[in-house]
Amino acid sequence: MMRRTRFWPASCLIVALPLCLSLAASGQGEDLPLYSSNDAIQADWRRAQADQKKAAQRGADLAKRAAQAADQADELAMKSAGLAANIQAAEAAVAEAEARLALARREQQALERDLGEKQRPLIGLTGGLQRIARRPVLFGLARPGDLRETVYLQATLAAIMPDIQHRTRDLRNDLRRSAHLRAEAAEALAQQRKEEARRLKNRARLQALEQTRRDLASKNLRAARLEQERALSLAERAQDLQSLSDEFERRAQLRDSLAALPGPVLRPEPGTTAAQPAARQSPRPQPQSTQSAGKPAYILPANGRIVTGFGAKMGNNVSQGLVLTTQGGAQIIAPAKARIAFAGPYRGYDRIIILEHDAGWTTLITGLGDLSVKVGDTVIAGAPIGHAENRNPSVMIELRHKGEPVNPLSLID
Repeated sequence: MMRRTRFWPASCLIVALPLCLSLAASGQGEDLPLYSSNDAIQADWRRAQADQKKAAQRGADLAKRAAQAADQADELAMKSAGLAANIQAAEAAVAEAEARLALARREQQALERDLGEKQRPLIGLTGGLQRIARRPVLFGLARPGDLRETVYLQATLAAIMPDIQHRTRDLRNDLRRSAHLRAEAAEALAQQRKEEARRLKNRARLQALEQTRRDLASKNLRAARLEQERALSLAERAQDLQSLSDEFERRAQLRDSLAALPGPVLRPEPGTTAAQPAARQSPRPQPQSTQSAGKPAYILPANGRIVTGFGAKMGNNVSQGLVLTTQGGAQIIAPAKARIAFAGPYRGYDRIIILEHDAGWTTLITGLGDLSVKVGDTVIAGAPIGHAENRNPSVMIELRHKGEPVNPLSLID
């Protein structure tokens, strides 16, 4: 009985190895994202964590400002921007989960290749042991020679088992690592689905809030339509995107100049010898930035990886902005307080938005799948203005100051 107790667990341990290896190879689901290396995945992971932290902080700050707002329109604007920040935080969390999932599956794929190499020397041994394990002991009682052979094999196994366990130690460690990676992938997948559900929930809340804002602003609808028609007419006449952006910038500078003009001088009252100057109209106040005076407090309008930097060569041209790859349908926000100068389709660029900031700054954003604003709207920094395209999303941002291209990253803390 004692020999039988030693024999069966030993053989079963070895026989079970192919089953464990097949289990290690399971758990493959969706295709791995296209990454060149683990370093690239980890870089995306760190970026997503930073984006999530910034968006969550911005959402909390906007919620506080909304609670303190005295005007209903300001309150709704800040609530909308806060929800957009929460959506971007959820998008960053989804990106983080996807990076975790890609890293776990990439490591598991490499581990399975290694396990395949380590499995080969054991194939012959496990085949023989499986045949012995399937052989009934009572069969050996009817044939004494076979019984003696079985006893001999028992003794041989008892002698070599410690050596087998030593040689398969790394294999067993790899199997445990594979199980850990499967658990890590499952956890990342659950996080991805949770954050995606949170993003969709906040997006529905934002749509309802934006409808409330539109209802409140409906009294100004006629004036907004007239301005939008003028903007579309200008877009039709513009030769290219550059000339369109320049024309809107010229008009913005003209409006600033007119707003800064003093009021008219009143006629002198009877009995006076000189005209008294009228009270001057105050020029339009210029908001002070949290950075240096005259520069807008700037944030990138979308979460994503920068694939083309400012000044990068693009064939025979040089990039005058940034190009980001984002998630499909990613939330796009206003990078700074602005007035919407243009919002709509433009030749070869699908939907674009041109934002006029104070002090001669303008931003051009392309690659939008839908728009949440119209010409003439005034938006605060972080306000939702649209979404990226769902397929092959790529968002371009160009920042200019008085016609000269500026690297947007130079204005970001």
